[in-house]
Amino acid sequence: MSDTFFSHCVAKKWDVRHRFLLPSTAFVFVLLNLPPKALRLPFTVEQRKTRRFTLQLPVSLTRAGNIQLSDSGFTKNISSCGVLFTAQRELDVGGPIEYVITLIDESSHPVNIKCVGKVVRLVNGPDRPPTVAATVERYEFLRPSDD
Repeated sequence: MSDTFFSHCVAKKWDVRHRFLLPSTAFVFVLLNLPPKALRLPFTVEQRKTRRFTLQLPVSLTRAGNIQLSDSGFTKNISSCGVLFTAQRELDVGGPIEYVITLIDESSHPVNIKCVGKVVRLVNGPDRPPTVAATVERYEFLRPSDD
């Protein structure tokens, strides 16, 4: 760690017991040794396990819990673990859900993917439809005759 950084920490009266840290860990060192008042700033930490892709694709809800549905909406983003989409109704958080995402390509026929998961978050807002975050626990590609 540079002597300038070390001097700055001493001048601010931060805990400098761990001077042996490498320069690449300086940011973590500073965060861990900031006075408690400085740590009250709002920090956002990315908690997603996989990369999300912003895609607007048709989605149709087929089942929520024991209720058969025929609602439709559009995806906002998709990952291998979950999907965020608009819905026509509020769904129970924690409840099971089945939905079909339609992949559209100009050069071929649409491909439908049936997904099974659970609702993990519901966001309601004034003047807009509910937004649902759901997991993808299982999926299967539907053949045109399976629709």
